[in-house]
Amino acid sequence: MAEGERVYTREEVARHATMDDAWAIVDGVVYDITPCMNNGRHNAHMVSRDLGRDITAIFKQIHSRNARNLLLQRRIGVLDRSQQSLSSQPLAPATATEAKKTASIGLRVTPPQP
Repeated sequence: MAEGERVYTREEVARHATMDDAWAIVDGVVYDITPCMNNGRHNAHMVSRDLGRDITAIFKQIHSRNARNLLLQRRIGVLDRSQQSLSSQPLAPATATEAKKTASIGLRVTPPQP
């Protein structure tokens, strides 16, 4: 957790569970994913049931490492430690090749440093 980073409870995150105000928890980190909801890539019905909740398992199953990098840019805080799962693992950053592919469509990501 970065110094001064906002700490949220599950209840606070749950209040942001619409396509126009969408937060989610992945690996104990809270993200504002609202901009991602209107990009035409998500099935609103399927996604809406997961908004405002911990989506770690489903996110890791269906999203690429590039998507994980994009998610990192939406970080707004962390989940209260007392409410975090013991199995949470941080998201792995994209490889240099994946970062180049993402940059080619106009998005900026930082590849891992050696």
